[in-house]
Amino acid sequence: VYAPVMPETRNLSIGSQNAEGAHEAVAHLLRLGRKRIVFLGEASEAHSEFFERFKGYRRAHAEAGLTPDPVLAVDCFMSREEGAAAIERLLDDGVPFDAVFAVTDLLAIGAIQSLQKRGLNVPKDVSVMGFDDLWACTCINPTLSTVRQDTATAARVLVDTLAALIDNEPVEMTRIPTQLVIRESCGG
Repeated sequence: VYAPVMPETRNLSIGSQNAEGAHEAVAHLLRLGRKRIVFLGEASEAHSEFFERFKGYRRAHAEAGLTPDPVLAVDCFMSREEGAAAIERLLDDGVPFDAVFAVTDLLAIGAIQSLQKRGLNVPKDVSVMGFDDLWACTCINPTLSTVRQDTATAARVLVDTLAALIDNEPVEMTRIPTQLVIRESCGG
C-alpha cells in the first residue's frame, strides 16, 4: 500500500512498512537455511514501495553476513504471468536458487506455478514468500507464506489524513506495520 496524498504534498505518503516487512520475510528464509534467495520484482527508485522491499531484502542478507548474488535480483512486472516467466528464465539459464522473495503475492503465485511445472517441490526444493496477503494465498497449494499489509488501517489513516489536509491541519507521513504470515510455501 502506497498512496501519495495530494500532488502538492509529494513527500507525504501513507503506506506499509515495506522495508521492515521484506527484511522480516527474508530473515525468516535465511533462518530456514536458504542462502540463494531470488528477489522477484522491480528494484528501482521509480517504484518506491518495491525499492523499499529491495532494501529490506539486502539488509537481511547483510545482517546474516551474506551478499546476495546480483543475478538473483530479477526485475519484472507485477503479474502472475511475469513471476512465472521470470522463474522459467532463471531455471532455463541454470541459475541456482533455493528461495524466492516476491514483492507481490501474484508474482509469488506465478513462481510456485513455474517451479511445480518443472517438477520442483515447494517448499522442499525452493521456499517461496510473497507480500500483500491477498485472498488467493490460501487458495493455492501449497498455501503462500507472505507479508500481510493492514489495508483497513491504511485506508482509515488515508481518510483521516485527507480530512486533516482539508481542515488545514498539520499531517505527516505514516507507515503502517506489516505482519509475517507463515504458511506452507516456505517450509517453516
